[in-house]
Amino acid sequence: MKILSNEFSNALHFIFEGWRQVFLRTGHEWRWLRKDEAPIDVFEEYKPDIYIGATYEVTRALAKALKANPQTKVIMKANNWGPLDKEIDQKVYPIGISDEKERGAISQLRDLAGKPDYVLNFY
Repeated sequence: MKILSNEFSNALHFIFEGWRQVFLRTGHEWRWLRKDEAPIDVFEEYKPDIYIGATYEVTRALAKALKANPQTKVIMKANNWGPLDKEIDQKVYPIGISDEKERGAISQLRDLAGKPDYVLNFY
């Protein structure tokens, strides 16, 4: 299986690097999608079975690449998103809370490409 993942510079880098090591050690391929690369070109060249990214990093270029590759399963890490957000004290629990931009980008991605297939959240 071929996995393509956004390249991150924050804590997600270490988490996804751990995932990469597991995939590689179990016989799969992994490629990072660098921020300076055009997603459509990378998808065309690499032809991933799975794309792993984050809901708060969706761009128009990525959405177009996902639309052009409907066979690619899409897994995205999301910020907290829901009615309980109002109850979270950000000073006590400094977690990511989705904003209108993130929710709008995912709504557009769903409308355009029917993605993501899976969404997860962790801290």
